[in-house]
Amino acid sequence: MLCSGAAARRGSISPWSRGPSTLSRRCARTLHVCPKNQDPRNYKISTGAALKEKYLPKLHNGDYIGCFGLTEPDHGSDPSSMTTKAVLNRDHYVLNGSKTWISNAPIADVFVIWAKLDNEVRGFVLDRSMDGISTPKIDGKLSLRTSVTGMIILENVKVPKINMLCVRGMKGPFSCLNSARLGISFGAPVVAAVAPQYQNVCRSPGG
Repeated sequence: MLCSGAAARRGSISPWSRGPSTLSRRCARTLHVCPKNQDPRNYKISTGAALKEKYLPKLHNGDYIGCFGLTEPDHGSDPSSMTTKAVLNRDHYVLNGSKTWISNAPIADVFVIWAKLDNEVRGFVLDRSMDGISTPKIDGKLSLRTSVTGMIILENVKVPKINMLCVRGMKGPFSCLNSARLGISFGAPVVAAVAPQYQNVCRSPGG
């Protein structure tokens, strides 16, 4: 995550701005949970200047922690079948649904949530101050324990109209995920390069 502001208070290791290579050398697990959650570039998805100005600077300097809500309990490998709904109600949208296995959810300040509006996938930016958001932690993970993982439960969450992203359909979330995969792939050869210096440390007794 980031090493200043809220991120530092939550035990972060290295600033995202130093790049995937530095993150990989310090902690490979951290590299895997940063790209789509903390890289501010992934929050610039076709939205207005006011929304960018409100959230991006704080994500960039670590005052805010972000998370990315796509996966649902019954639609993990088929996100286009999501059941989280958004309904327009005068000057705001009302969101209901749930997401699961979301990195950083229990500690996040900002949430990018993907929901269906009139049967079309749309993105919404939520923040912790909105009523109706709960983020229970998922315990007992066997891997990537550097990050906390949880659910996002939305119960009649009122979201201002300005907080809806302009992108339509699954190209929205996939554009973010593709960027994250690229960063992770850059980290893999770096991990391989530094691994030999730890071979004695990691070797089991008598091995």
